[in-house]
Amino acid sequence: MATAAATPTGQRSTCGSGTPLSPTRITRLQEKHQLRDLNDRLAVYIDKVRSLESENEVLHLQISEKEEVRSREVGGLKALYETELADARRSLDDSSKERAWLQIELGKIRSEHEQLLHSYNKRDQDAAGAQARSQDLEAQLNSREATLATALSEKRGLEAALADLQEELQELDAGLTQAKKHLTDEMLLRIDLENRCQSLTEDSDFRKSMHQEEVAKRTTTYRTTGGEEQGEEEEEEEEDNGVEAVEEDLFHQQRLCFPYFWRDVFFLLRVVRCGLRLELSRLTGGVCTVLERFERQARRVPDKPFVVFEGRVHTYRDVERRSNRLARVFLDRVQLRKGDCVALLMSNEPDFLCVWFGLAKVGCSVAFLNTNIKSRSLLHCFNCCGARTLIVGSDLVHCLDDILGSLLEDNIQVWAMKSHSEHTQVHTLLDEIAAASDQPVPAELHATTSLKSPTLYIFTSGTTGLPKAAVITHLQSLKAAAGFWAFGATEDDVVYIPLPLYHSAASLIGIGGTIELGATCILKKKFSASQFWNDCRKHDVTVFQYIGELCRYLCNQPKTEVDRVHKVRMGVGNGMRQDIWREFQSRFGNIKMCEVYGSTEGNLCFMNHIGKIGTVGRSNFFYRLLFKYDLVKYDMEKDEPVKDQHGFCQRVEKGETGLLLSKVGAMSPFFGYAGSKQLTEKKLMRNVFVKGDAYFNTGDLMAEDQQGFICFRDRVGDTFRWKGENVATTEVTETLGLVDFMQEVNVYGVEVPGQEGRAGMAAVILRPGLSFDGKKLFEHVMRDLPAYAHPRFIRLQEIMEMTSTFKQQKFHLVQRGFNPSAVSDPLYVLDYEQKNYIPLTDSIYQSILAGERKL
Repeated sequence: MATAAATPTGQRSTCGSGTPLSPTRITRLQEKHQLRDLNDRLAVYIDKVRSLESENEVLHLQISEKEEVRSREVGGLKALYETELADARRSLDDSSKERAWLQIELGKIRSEHEQLLHSYNKRDQDAAGAQARSQDLEAQLNSREATLATALSEKRGLEAALADLQEELQELDAGLTQAKKHLTDEMLLRIDLENRCQSLTEDSDFRKSMHQEEVAKRTTTYRTTGGEEQGEEEEEEEEDNGVEAVEEDLFHQQRLCFPYFWRDVFFLLRVVRCGLRLELSRLTGGVCTVLERFERQARRVPDKPFVVFEGRVHTYRDVERRSNRLARVFLDRVQLRKGDCVALLMSNEPDFLCVWFGLAKVGCSVAFLNTNIKSRSLLHCFNCCGARTLIVGSDLVHCLDDILGSLLEDNIQVWAMKSHSEHTQVHTLLDEIAAASDQPVPAELHATTSLKSPTLYIFTSGTTGLPKAAVITHLQSLKAAAGFWAFGATEDDVVYIPLPLYHSAASLIGIGGTIELGATCILKKKFSASQFWNDCRKHDVTVFQYIGELCRYLCNQPKTEVDRVHKVRMGVGNGMRQDIWREFQSRFGNIKMCEVYGSTEGNLCFMNHIGKIGTVGRSNFFYRLLFKYDLVKYDMEKDEPVKDQHGFCQRVEKGETGLLLSKVGAMSPFFGYAGSKQLTEKKLMRNVFVKGDAYFNTGDLMAEDQQGFICFRDRVGDTFRWKGENVATTEVTETLGLVDFMQEVNVYGVEVPGQEGRAGMAAVILRPGLSFDGKKLFEHVMRDLPAYAHPRFIRLQEIMEMTSTFKQQKFHLVQRGFNPSAVSDPLYVLDYEQKNYIPLTDSIYQSILAGERKL
């Protein structure tokens, strides 16, 4: 800066010789130099800007030229694309037309192919069936010829004596047959006359009421009009006589054409009244459950006996208070909350009801476990309902020995109805109950806003083998509870319940029905045929629950002079055979038997309110308005419904046997099974008559006669009924398959004369090199299967018969049964005394038919 500020020597100022420049002058010179530098740089910048602007103009020009070229190219491509697109669309239209034509032709060809295939299969089946029948008949003929020749050679010397005995036997048989026929005709006539008498009584009561109303109306008219002319009175009297004659004629025609009309109407009114009551409670916002019905009865008749068990009376108040104590324990000690599911394994006893109601009061759903099932099946039942708590009766704790470890590993708490427990991991309830308060828990804990919410899970056997947890809603519980009331029972009745409470019949219909009426029930731990009538006389029983087996056991008891000394007037149940029905009423009096048909998970129920022998229910025009069901044709050999050329089921005619299907809809919903949508869907049949419809498959073959009475024929599928229980063939098959000497197993049910349902039978193929061991098999089934599921008969086969769809053939096996004379394969029968499966001989077979040998 010093150099910049100095003034050159040759340019000295003229103001003074040798005088230096002033600071101000130096600053101005610096600013002048800086300004000049700035101007120079600005000029450079301006030149650069002008250069960039010129370059920018050139670039803009190039861009515009390229955009013009691009737009021209795009326009050309667009025109070319539109041309090609139009060509493609024309080609697609042509292809669619050609495809439609080909589909039509293909449909025609398929239809012709299906018709030809159906015709071929039918003829092939007919030929195979004819050939099989021919072979069977030929074999039977050869066998009988050989037997006849042997018999003739052995008994030739006794022909004369045998002929005399045969003549005498024929005379006795003819007399016995005639006597049986006469007795049957007399019983049928008596029942028919009783039905007619009932119809006439109801008709007379109806006409009497109409007449009384008419008399009252005419009396009122006469009093208001005062004195009328005699001629008008005579004319009115003539008109009345004419009207009465017409009415008499109409009533006579109605009795002939519709003998059950009024009884159908009265029963329908009861059903409709029940439905209206449920709908009214729903609309008013007060959803009333079975628990709330019980609490109302406890407030209305607190001191009335509710349950009588082993001589001890439990009033409505007693059960209410004990269930309150249990509810407190469940909340405070068990730590249950609303919405939890709890499994209940208990025998028949009052505490079963107290635990049930106590759990319901805290908003828990309850899963009733079958006390007959064991180990693997019991664990499966517990797991599939999603329960985290198990409550077990004091007498059933030993049933948990095999599965207790598995339960504890899953962090499931187990509580027993005991004061002390041998297992440290099993908690006790009785000591907790004694210390708990009996004051009610808050009502909001069990309040519900929907009748379709689950309240129970009841296990039923099915095609899956292991039991399935049927979802029971509040709506289903209330419908079942109205059963006794619909049949005419009242609060003055005493109900006898010998069935297990884990069944829907005892819990929903029996206990629920008793609560609905406000009646008293006599609860039995187990059914006893020898104690039944003594109990009825002791407790003045008027209504009892039954299954077909129960009534047969009663008929098999020795006759006494007091068989008719009782107050029983009605029985409610299912599964009674026609011959047992007649014998039961003939021996024990004219007890009204009210047959009910339905399944735990089903959406359809039939009720035989008329009491016609041999029928499970009655349908009519009014019933079909409320419940939609159909009977469809069923192929027993193929084990599937018969369908038409469109793939839809075919309805049967009146009197024909068909598979019962119940339509699923708003009036009859199907709630399915817990924990498995697949099992629920498997129970439904879709596209039955039209596309999109859905029906519940009952698995039962039924028939409806011309008068609308429903008769049960048989069960189809993989279950059969024995000892009042559903036996799942798949479960038995899987269990038997675990035996080391069995290679293949086919389980089915066979009819045993004089027995209800079907006895279990297994056709098996042995493993190569191994032999049949009856004792080992006996020990296996005793350990792993409930008593009702034990196979009573074993048939050894070399080849397992299969259907055309590669399923195990059951139809022919069921038809051939267990007769050793008709079956060439080795047969074995279950013998509980010898603890073994022993060979089935002709003598054993005859003793079974005669009822001398128990199965």
